[in-house]
Amino acid sequence: MMKKIIFMLALGIFSGLMAQGSIYGTVTDQDGNSLTGANVAVEGTSLGAATDGNGAYSISGVPAGSYTVTASYIGYESSSQSVSVGAGAVQADLSLTMSALAGRAVSVIGSRFAHSAEDQAVPVDVFTAQEIRRAGFTETAQILQSLAPSFNMPRTSIADGSDTVRPMTLRGLGSGQVLVLVNGKRRHTTALVHVNNSPSRGDTGVDLNAIPAAAIERIEVLRDGAAAQYGSDAIAGVINIVLKSGNSGGSFNVYTGHNEHVIEAIPVGYDMYGIKYGDETVPYTWNPTTEVNYMRMMDGNPMAIVTSSEDYTINDGAVTQYQLTRGFSIGNGGSLLIAAEYRDRGLSNRVGFEGEQYFEPNSDYWSDDEAESQRLQAGSNWFVDPFRMRWGDQAQSNMGFMFNADLPAGDKRYYAFGGYTSRNGDTGCFTRQPDQGNKVWLSSNPTGFVPHIQPAVADYSASMGVEGVFGSWSYDISNTYGMNDYHFYMMSTNASYGPEQLRSYDIGGFKFDQNSTNVDATTKMGNINVAAGLELRSESFRIYAGETASFANGQAGTSIVGWDSAEEDSLGNVTYTGLNSSTAGSGCQCFSGFKPSNELATKNANRSVMAFYGDAEMDIGINHRLGGAVRMEMYDDTQLDGSSNSYSNLSFKGTVRSEPMSGVVVRGAFSTGFRAPALAQAYQAKIATNFLPDPITGETVAFEVGTFPVSHGFPVALGAEALTPETSTNISAGTSVDMSGIRVSVDYYLINIKDRIVLTGNFTGSSDAEGNPFGYAVQSLLDAAGENASGGRFFMNGVDTKTSGIDLTAAYGMDLGSLGAIDLSLGYNSTETTIEDIHLPTGLSSSPEPSVISDDEFVKQAKNTMFDQREQRTMTSSQPKTNMLLGISWSGYSLPVLGIPIGVNFKMHTFGEYHSRYAVGEDPGYFTAASYDDGFAQVYPAVTTMDLEFTADLGAMSIAFGTKNMGDVLPEKNLLTSRNNDGAFVYPSTSPNGMNGKFVYTKLSFNF
Repeated sequence: MMKKIIFMLALGIFSGLMAQGSIYGTVTDQDGNSLTGANVAVEGTSLGAATDGNGAYSISGVPAGSYTVTASYIGYESSSQSVSVGAGAVQADLSLTMSALAGRAVSVIGSRFAHSAEDQAVPVDVFTAQEIRRAGFTETAQILQSLAPSFNMPRTSIADGSDTVRPMTLRGLGSGQVLVLVNGKRRHTTALVHVNNSPSRGDTGVDLNAIPAAAIERIEVLRDGAAAQYGSDAIAGVINIVLKSGNSGGSFNVYTGHNEHVIEAIPVGYDMYGIKYGDETVPYTWNPTTEVNYMRMMDGNPMAIVTSSEDYTINDGAVTQYQLTRGFSIGNGGSLLIAAEYRDRGLSNRVGFEGEQYFEPNSDYWSDDEAESQRLQAGSNWFVDPFRMRWGDQAQSNMGFMFNADLPAGDKRYYAFGGYTSRNGDTGCFTRQPDQGNKVWLSSNPTGFVPHIQPAVADYSASMGVEGVFGSWSYDISNTYGMNDYHFYMMSTNASYGPEQLRSYDIGGFKFDQNSTNVDATTKMGNINVAAGLELRSESFRIYAGETASFANGQAGTSIVGWDSAEEDSLGNVTYTGLNSSTAGSGCQCFSGFKPSNELATKNANRSVMAFYGDAEMDIGINHRLGGAVRMEMYDDTQLDGSSNSYSNLSFKGTVRSEPMSGVVVRGAFSTGFRAPALAQAYQAKIATNFLPDPITGETVAFEVGTFPVSHGFPVALGAEALTPETSTNISAGTSVDMSGIRVSVDYYLINIKDRIVLTGNFTGSSDAEGNPFGYAVQSLLDAAGENASGGRFFMNGVDTKTSGIDLTAAYGMDLGSLGAIDLSLGYNSTETTIEDIHLPTGLSSSPEPSVISDDEFVKQAKNTMFDQREQRTMTSSQPKTNMLLGISWSGYSLPVLGIPIGVNFKMHTFGEYHSRYAVGEDPGYFTAASYDDGFAQVYPAVTTMDLEFTADLGAMSIAFGTKNMGDVLPEKNLLTSRNNDGAFVYPSTSPNGMNGKFVYTKLSFNF
């Protein structure tokens, strides 16, 4: 309520301020053709706009005075014009001349004042609407990965919620250390925390794909710490997404494409790993016959029998996308642009052969007739579709819209933007095998089954504000609200309710909302630009329970499990011998539902924040600039018992920029920063099935692993303490050169983070006191906490890290006259993260089962589990340490006679080497083609993919044909161990280029 009162009072106070005017006009090329999406900025202010489909723009709320208006557009030289603004409107039409080098895009990110990216004291990338279109991708995160080498988005699979909302990283740091803005306003994060096997494990972050690409005008990436300017989370950098604007015209785009991955023929008698059947040196023994090999056609379809002379092409992952944008004129000189998008993505599946032989064929099974034999194999229960798991991109549908409105009213400018998106996914879990009797009733699922997670994600955002002038100060008062709702559904069973077929369960979910009220003001005092502001922010996190059957124990008793042998005849009849039984496990398979107790535990998960900041830049002569910023943030978090936990942080930043000679810039910055614990980290509570190595045998087995808040009995028993903010220092230094059509920039960075919040390793329980005493003690703690779980983990301020690296960007243009122009671009990032210190709980001192395991041994093993080698590799080496992007674009050439402008876009992306999270054992020598590090974790070598697109401009319509990864390059295959399900998980789920292979697409665009 207080924030709403402040907001309304601020609107009233500034309702009658000094006179303002507006600037309007058009931006065209040298031939008078309108340029859509050109950037227009009023130098020395934060005001600007983008041109609409007719090349028109309008900038309202400009204080009276003299200004320079600059227009920029990729592929053209920038153009400027001086104007004098009074109480009315002034026209400034700008004409741009084609250049082989991209225009100098204007950005306000990294500074409260308008500068081109090259004029900043810190490294800033600005990706324009034209570059976004050229990327050829449909999802915002993928677009950004194809443009910024410092940005990564691994293609996770069987990672529960992370398959639907994938994590991102910037400069090797997690999604929680990246601040995202939309039109300069803080964007809310997703309610999901990434808890499974992916980079950013333990982090939450913004769902970039909830921002439709159709609505984006440009993307700005600040590659520097900026907590002193923008607050918590801005440790690795800041991403600002600027929405399209316009008062007329529009476009309609259709995109369709699919994967075309070729599986090469396998020699007779060998599997997909090139291993001969029957080779006893490898743990791969399934061998029905050496006369045929088996490949999956499509998920759910019959098997294809592939001989040694055949290649097989998988056509899957079909994408269809529709985008519509339309500008409207509102009020007197106002604009409203609406962008809507719908995308449907089909399943892509690269699962390998799941080599479990459940039922032996009896002596009558095989037919003498080969065709009959093959028919029996494909249709029998014994065969048990070995490709039924899913390993790749989930099936997914997305729809959403965003709007961006601007309305001048007298001497002020009102604005509003926001939108809604929804996403529905379908992703697979691990197979519930027929011999897992506490999970599978043979009477209803005799061959087992694969549960499916089917989440529904909704995202809302709305921002409104007013800009104006009071005396010599320009002000911006705004309120921004955002909410993310992550609702889980399962297609599964709850074995404790007895035999049943798979059905849909409502599991419950998470909800996070955030409201920010901001007052920002800027002025110019001689050669000093000054900014100051206030922010009031509130946040809440809630867990809501699922249906009772999703988490409860139905008390159905026992389920048949296990057998000494099981034989199947040619009719598919199975005869079991040596049957036994066990008590059926409770809760929905794969992902047990959220309980009312989980919901109750988050009833007070609230936070309020108050922040003040000051920012200044001083020009020293015409070639030097100094800058500084300071920000105080004060937090008040409500605890589980309703009490308050208050803390604060003071961050500062200093920058320097010098141009010792024309076109040569030297720049540097030093800053401190912080990141407050996310509410979702502090209150996270859920139980899900994780398939993990057994601590004794090393085999992959199922554990029901709970993720618990630090106040829960299990973490407390292990010495867990309340989460505190991360703190950081950030040093950057670089240079840029802009001479003779060549632009090159090189920047070094060093980021030290203390008390980094991490998710612990998995503490797994056991009932075997003698064989696994530590697991037995862990299980006693879980039982004492009242949890029906066989494992647990929690968040802690666990490590100090150092991240260092180099960013390099380069661009060069060649003007070919009547043949058009060629733009060359190069981007390179090298990042290395090391763990400097590991902080272990100090309160852990004794064993809960001293008769089974001593105090010293229990404490030793517990500390080894807190942040083990797997988690360390996840943080330091599970994503590429280097990335390189090379782009070549040819445009501006028209076909003879026809006069149709055509273009070609080529991009090469090299992803550096990265490591597996898991060790593969001490002697993986039988895989001589693969390499592994000193900890026996597999090392995946660098791969290079190449994209090619052809475009043709037919006036109001344009068309493009393209191929992504035209060489059909996939990452190196996983080593064949229990960690990849004995061959089912052929490729790494942390692969930055995914595992889909080649993708072909067509785009049609209509402007009106």
